[in-house]
Amino acid sequence: MTAREFVSIDRDVLEARFRLAHLYKTIGDDPDRKLDPAAPSPGDLVAWCESVVELARVLVRARRPDLVILVEYQIPNILYNRSPVRIDALVCGREPVRGDPRYLVVELKRWSEPKQVATDPELVAIDGYRKDKEHPAAQSSRYKWLAMDEIDQFAAFEVDLPAIAYLHNATTTEADWLKSLSTAKPSWVVLRDDEDQFVNFVRKTFTEEPGDYAADVLRDSRAKNDATTTLTNSADVVAGNAPFALTPLQRDGVKSIVEAGCDTAPHVIFVEGGPGTGKSVVTLQALSQLHKMGKAVRLVTASTAYREALKKSLADKGMKKLSSLLATTADLQRLDEPLDVLLFDEAQRMNQYPSRTLSSAARVNDNRSIHIVMRSARVVCFAMDVGQVVRADEQNDHRKLRKHAESAQKRKAQLYAAANGGLDVTHLQDVKKVHLHDRFRAGGTGNYEIWVERLLAPKPGPVAWVPGERFRLHVAESPQWMHGFLQERIKDGLRARMVAGFCWKWTKHGNPEGDGLASDHVHLKTEDGVWSYPWNAHKRRADAPASTRWAIDDEFGFGQMGCVFTCHGLEFDWIGVVIGPDFVWRDDHWVARRHEHKDRMTVQGVPAGQKDQKFDELVRNVYRILLTRGLRGAVLYSPDSETRQHLAGLVHGITPPDLPVA
Repeated sequence: MTAREFVSIDRDVLEARFRLAHLYKTIGDDPDRKLDPAAPSPGDLVAWCESVVELARVLVRARRPDLVILVEYQIPNILYNRSPVRIDALVCGREPVRGDPRYLVVELKRWSEPKQVATDPELVAIDGYRKDKEHPAAQSSRYKWLAMDEIDQFAAFEVDLPAIAYLHNATTTEADWLKSLSTAKPSWVVLRDDEDQFVNFVRKTFTEEPGDYAADVLRDSRAKNDATTTLTNSADVVAGNAPFALTPLQRDGVKSIVEAGCDTAPHVIFVEGGPGTGKSVVTLQALSQLHKMGKAVRLVTASTAYREALKKSLADKGMKKLSSLLATTADLQRLDEPLDVLLFDEAQRMNQYPSRTLSSAARVNDNRSIHIVMRSARVVCFAMDVGQVVRADEQNDHRKLRKHAESAQKRKAQLYAAANGGLDVTHLQDVKKVHLHDRFRAGGTGNYEIWVERLLAPKPGPVAWVPGERFRLHVAESPQWMHGFLQERIKDGLRARMVAGFCWKWTKHGNPEGDGLASDHVHLKTEDGVWSYPWNAHKRRADAPASTRWAIDDEFGFGQMGCVFTCHGLEFDWIGVVIGPDFVWRDDHWVARRHEHKDRMTVQGVPAGQKDQKFDELVRNVYRILLTRGLRGAVLYSPDSETRQHLAGLVHGITPPDLPVA
């Protein structure tokens, strides 16, 4: 929003915006990811509204009403004391010499009588607060340097980034001492009495031109630790040359696995987290370190597409030999001796048996996948997200999986004790849990994943999208618009794919059926007629890769529609998602329609009276996976008009305009 808009906006509307920002912030900061946090207190709402409006008023007084103010701007991919870093207000405009983007970091404080802390000059005592607060000049200065270090727009082009602490209620009589810690360069303390100086500073710093361009440049700017697609860096990670920094929780996860691998005792480790928390990064880093140490280690994944992508990435970078570190559950049955460490990624999708074609006679307890996995290595690590199970026959009950693992671990611990003279192994009988909750994939802030979780959760329900977020989100009025928009992103050098719910037949022959439409295409009825697009090819053709390589074939991959089975575990810069007729919005809730779903195995084996309930759970997981495949942006489309209008209201606030491709 511009300064002019903040000054003139209705107070109720402004408070609603802050409530929304508070909701995203509170969910994002909560390790347990509770989706219905407490509302902000009336005092907090008043504080935020007053402070931001005061800042906006100064900008308007400086005759710069069209500068953009980004409120609670989160520095992407950064944690400080294990919490996301947010700048109270980031002012965006243009500098007066060349018209380049210019920014101002502002730390806002309502304090009126801050008091010095005798023992530490960088702390401030505030009436009503139990703990002392950090000096606002030190705070704004730190945010400035963190932003300059992480965001290319600041770092690569050496953009000057002034920072101030604005205490709009404090006077020089009460708070002039705060200025002793600050200087004009790192951070400047501005009090109520300094408003004239502040106005002059704004006039010298920014032109009268609108700040929209600078805000857009910042949103599109790369950040140093932005997530990249699996293809981009997986080979480097396996080779031990990861080009990005891990979060503290990810580092702890890798350390736990490596330390267990270097021990002589048996261990079981569960690495759990939602989309974008870095489960695959943790397993790849652990694989790399253990292999370099000479440990016998393998990585198994339940996603064939992900495994194929890893193999291709390794081959493309001349590391094909490292593909021997990748395995399937069936491969584990052929091991000559147990491994030191087995890493099982996407463990929530583990099939009951290593092969769907296993004969009835062979379907005995010893041949269950979980038992094969547990006896194949001394240390077993399961990386999993229970919200990504898409078929009932997958090992989707994490409690059941953990129970099997704990039982096997106790037996292994007892055998280890017997072999070591009755050693006390009580501490070995429990599994170790590593919970990842920092989500910095889509846009680097975690807000998109929060939006998706609220969109799909039965309760408490969807919330509006955050305007100004680094991750770009659109709702298309037609599949043609989605297709054209994504084609333009490909021309920009980005990777894009389209995916859909499994609501259309996918036969090997593709022959037309009674309606005259090909049975290997997605068919969407639009105002201009039926728009058809081919599903992944079962087998490689001259114009299409095999389905297992669709996600990694940039020459022909965009020419086919992917599904949950061919994109699971992989990411793209942009993703287009068709939410099919198996999941529609009616009145105030989602309706799962099993009769519109074409994967017959989704609820296979589920008792008849429980199929609908189970399908509702699984179809939400399907769309959770599809919606979280994009790193920079997503385009959503539903052929159902009520669903499309609902999505448009959440994302755009209005019916989506028929925007030109840009």
